[in-house]
Amino acid sequence: MLIHHRALKGAAVAAAAILLSLTFAASAHAQACGSMDVTFIIDETGSMGGVISNIQAQVNKIADEVVKASGGDYQFALVGMPDNNIRVLLNFAPANRAALATAVAQLSTAGGCGGVPYDEAINTVVHGLKTRSGSQGGQLQDFNSTWRAQTKIVIIVTDTLPQGFTCSFTPGVHDVAAHSFAADALKADIHVTMVYVPTGNTPEATIKAIMQDVTQTSGGLFKEAKSDASDLSDIILDIVKACGGAQGGGATITNLVIEPQEIVLTNGQSGDIHITNLAPATNPTFFTAEGFDEGEFTAVFKPITNPQSAAEEANMTITVGPNTFQGTHLVAIRAAKGTAKDDFAIVHVIVDCQPPFFLGSGQPQSTSVARGSTATLKATAGGDGPLRYQWYRGHSGITTFPIAGATSGTLTSDPATASSEYWVRVSNACGSRDSATATVNPQ
Repeated sequence: MLIHHRALKGAAVAAAAILLSLTFAASAHAQACGSMDVTFIIDETGSMGGVISNIQAQVNKIADEVVKASGGDYQFALVGMPDNNIRVLLNFAPANRAALATAVAQLSTAGGCGGVPYDEAINTVVHGLKTRSGSQGGQLQDFNSTWRAQTKIVIIVTDTLPQGFTCSFTPGVHDVAAHSFAADALKADIHVTMVYVPTGNTPEATIKAIMQDVTQTSGGLFKEAKSDASDLSDIILDIVKACGGAQGGGATITNLVIEPQEIVLTNGQSGDIHITNLAPATNPTFFTAEGFDEGEFTAVFKPITNPQSAAEEANMTITVGPNTFQGTHLVAIRAAKGTAKDDFAIVHVIVDCQPPFFLGSGQPQSTSVARGSTATLKATAGGDGPLRYQWYRGHSGITTFPIAGATSGTLTSDPATASSEYWVRVSNACGSRDSATATVNPQ
């Protein structure tokens, strides 16, 4: 999914509000866990080289514990997070221990510009998502979400914040997304465990608080490794022995129910999201939409009167800005109710934008005019609007000589005293296309 790069915003779920401690004893599930499905989500950015080496060295030990705890009824999946991407290295299949070892060997470090998309990785493995794009990353392969076991565990190993497919963490968006996807995991009886590796990333308190909220929400475990991750395999073994904390809980699920959770729009198009607030309506709720830059979207809320429901209902009409990038954006809906704790829900707004294109008849055409006369050149492009035109003198693709004010589909040329070339570039929110060269010849 694409989540547009945004500046940090303070109108968010404060880290202090999600500092939820979680204390599961490793021996909480001494009994066998029953059949087990285990998905590993591993940070592959540059700071995690030592962690990956430990996983690769200890993969057989880890797999043995899963085989033992499951009584031989298990399946593995493996997801890596290099740069700002999600790559599916292994999909579920029964008794695929050998395939896990092969997939783990493919883990490697690759760049990174801040956090990692572990919020979107939870979304991927819980909902079985297909390949999807983002502004600064994306999901590179399909995930086959064939969860089927008695015990379903996700183990995420990272040292940083969730940030979707972007290069910055946005409070009120990515922490809320991680919470929301963890709540979805709980509904599917999938328990998310976070393993924090303290490599020096900051702010550490916020990193750990968000991780603890994910585990508290989904009924999983929070673990902290040594800074060199030398104890990582032992930590994972403890998680497996404890069946991922699958009998734990105390999870909190948002009171907001939204329909649909995902909407596909083009630039300039509007769509409606129905919101039901299940919290007691002692005070009217104030709804806001957060997590996007000015101009990306506008959101208008309208209360709905429903005599058949005791819950508050509202409609949010969201409109995509003309220059909003193509891909999937996370929009956080916030419900504020007096002094009560705010509730959040996430809407995926998929901006489906067709880049500009020219059909043959839409290209500017070469022409001849009387010497000293002007010519009228026309270009008609297809693609999702609004379309922006800029004409240039010279051969197509050479931008040295833009023509001031020539920003429509029609151009009046200079008086023709010698053969002259013109072309136009047409752009929209998801790309641009250059026209063919049109020549104006004097007669």
